[in-house]
Amino acid sequence: MPPTTRLGGFFAGQLAVITGGASGIGRAMAAALRADGARVVLLDADAQRLAEAARALDCRGEPLDVRSREDVEAAIAAVERRDGPIDLCITSAGVVQTGEVHEFTDADWHRVLDVNLRGVIHCVQSVYPRMVARGRGRILTVASIAGLYPTPGQVSYVASKFGVVGMSLALRAEAADLGVQVSVVCPGIVDTPMRRGLPVTGADADSLRALVPAGIPVERCALVALRGLRRGCGLILVAPRRARSRCCSARARRSRGGSADARFAGCAAASGARRQLGKLSNRPRFPRRERARGHRRG
Repeated sequence: MPPTTRLGGFFAGQLAVITGGASGIGRAMAAALRADGARVVLLDADAQRLAEAARALDCRGEPLDVRSREDVEAAIAAVERRDGPIDLCITSAGVVQTGEVHEFTDADWHRVLDVNLRGVIHCVQSVYPRMVARGRGRILTVASIAGLYPTPGQVSYVASKFGVVGMSLALRAEAADLGVQVSVVCPGIVDTPMRRGLPVTGADADSLRALVPAGIPVERCALVALRGLRRGCGLILVAPRRARSRCCSARARRSRGGSADARFAGCAAASGARRQLGKLSNRPRFPRRERARGHRRG
């Protein structure tokens, strides 16, 4: 499959494993990677959607429930035995629960946290040590803009996505000197099956779903996320300009530019994460006053 210009062949020949790859953002990323010449393995708990996606994308699909640490480890080990080292792991499996917290059951909480947060942790536990041993690899976790800005009515979802963002940025700093790139993408509302079938607790589900806007096309979300990964961004925001401007630092907004997709989605690290990651940079760091004098002398 010849690479297209949409990703420039950057991922050609690489092996990508995608959890939650049978639908939504995961499937859209799989399609973009396949078009770029990558080898893709889809992992998903929905066997019917998985089989259909694997046929449509001409790739292999393996059933997997990310809530099981043992099953994730077995799936990753099987992929590497069969196909070789994993170059890219995308953790896209996710669920959502909407409603007021006082009406959530223990099962509601466990379902969201077990898939959205523990599922990502299980993938990292299995893939990251292998990448460190080889000194190369990429991990892209799929969070949400709800992991940056709290969203009332989705408290369990927000808690899980805040956890994914924090874990990913902390791991990025730790992995920087070990040859592994860790990035996290935070989309706004995206037009996916999860948005259209929004689970609701203790409210009029149809009325609530009708209030949710259509969202960003899933294909655009996937493409922008992968372009951000290609550029090495730590925190990739996929959102309309107004929402993005609230999340990006002033410095990131001033430097925004590039293609229309890049302007639409943006790639910027929050200032606190940037300071932490800067501590691991190989660039010399000087006090602000010395930098200013040096610049005037130049």
